[in-house]
Amino acid sequence: HFSPLRIVKSICCSRPSSFIYSQARHMTKKGVFYELGVIFSKEKRDERAKALQEEVDKGRFYELNELQATGGKLFEGTEKLVDAKSARNFPKLEGVKLTGDKTTSSDVLRGKVSLVTISLRDIARPMIPSWTKPFSDKFSSNQHVQVVDIFFVEGAVYKMFQGMMVSSVKKRIPQEAWASTFLTFDSNKEIRKELDLTNRLVAYILLVDQEGRVRWKGVGYAHPNELKTLFESTSDLARLR
Repeated sequence: HFSPLRIVKSICCSRPSSFIYSQARHMTKKGVFYELGVIFSKEKRDERAKALQEEVDKGRFYELNELQATGGKLFEGTEKLVDAKSARNFPKLEGVKLTGDKTTSSDVLRGKVSLVTISLRDIARPMIPSWTKPFSDKFSSNQHVQVVDIFFVEGAVYKMFQGMMVSSVKKRIPQEAWASTFLTFDSNKEIRKELDLTNRLVAYILLVDQEGRVRWKGVGYAHPNELKTLFESTSDLARLR
């Protein structure tokens, strides 16, 4: 009978901890993988404990309650452009466009002023058109401005079947938007941390300049005053090319 704990006990009794950490890999029981490195590394145990605590403090129930309380409007969009020197760079993500072209977010954003929409869960998708439709109506004729819609598809299994996932998303997106829709199979953990995306159930809207810096940020459904600021900020950045 296969027992990970029995094997770990056997290893511990006959080998030094350095050997255990370097050699121990994944073992499985009923399809569940065990990371032995976590067991024998205090640093990794601390990281796991911190992640679990964050999930308790700001997990799905917290996010759902926040969504219900605010309607998705966690904050009002910034009143003006963030100064270029203090602006955060948009993280580099690997992915594929719905046209089938493999690329990175850096390549997609380079050289244009971009309205970037980020949805981490499908529940956030209905919020996005309140931004993209008026934005496209305003700037569709400006070749220096674009809309980039980013989908996060998490999970190793999904990554193995990228073609199927792309085909599935294509059915939900108009063909004219395929070239501006970017699917990434990277974890969203780092981008959430870097860009302060605190709730996975809402849509985030970012205005990114030609150098890949995030200069403006909104969330949820668009308000008229936010669109006014967004339009003015986009025009200002487009003139700086």
